[in-house]
Amino acid sequence: MKRTTFHLAMRETQQAMWSSRTQTVLLSVAIILGLAGPFGTDEVMRLLPRIFYWGVVCEVTFASGSFISLLGNRLKSYVRGPEMIFAAGVGLVIGVIIGAEVFAFNWAIFGISPTQAGYTLPLLLNIIVVSVIIRVAIFMAKHSKSGSMTTHDGDAIPDCKATVEPPLVGRLPYEKRGALISLSVNDHYVDVTTTKGTGMLLMRLADSIREAGDGFQVHRSHWVARDHIACVKRDGAKAVIRTSDGRDIPVSRTYLSVLKEAGFLP
Repeated sequence: MKRTTFHLAMRETQQAMWSSRTQTVLLSVAIILGLAGPFGTDEVMRLLPRIFYWGVVCEVTFASGSFISLLGNRLKSYVRGPEMIFAAGVGLVIGVIIGAEVFAFNWAIFGISPTQAGYTLPLLLNIIVVSVIIRVAIFMAKHSKSGSMTTHDGDAIPDCKATVEPPLVGRLPYEKRGALISLSVNDHYVDVTTTKGTGMLLMRLADSIREAGDGFQVHRSHWVARDHIACVKRDGAKAVIRTSDGRDIPVSRTYLSVLKEAGFLP
């Protein structure tokens, strides 16, 4: 297991945690749980401390769960066997880790020891079962989108869309797989932007372009898919591409001829 795999999963987890959407959702969940006071927290804590408690629990468990999930997505290519079983295994690991975190919180805040009779095993089993179910459900939901067609004999044949997906997209986590928009160098990584978001891959830009499909390298650090060039504007001796998701990507003078030959510039 390479150190870079952990590093990349950690960076993606940090990106997810810093997302305003993620923080809004976590804050909302913490407030709802704080008001509801489940698991007896309404009996031992006042409202504000209760919201704070659930906020910390949500932040920590979401971060650890996301990290293990992202790590699992990157390690699944090294594991043989049914992908659903692998997804369930990832859910099991997430459940064990989250369970340990919950036990630590409850021990530190409420003084409930994990060795207390009738406490640890039922709670841990509940957490593991929920984690496995959620992970398998996510796996099935993502795979159901690709779908399949059947012949008159009932044999499944691959969906046409799945067969034309650029190999590079297949390297991304499932939740980031979509129509490829652009590639950009980011230190030793390549930011791969699709219609589902941006993921980082540890590879050279030249290697990623070979797996990207139809598009153009427009800068030593950027590549853009042909179908996602909304417009191209001249900027002196250079140019700027507006992508379908509204971003501006610079075009260096060296690559202007590429866009001219493709008909994007006069």
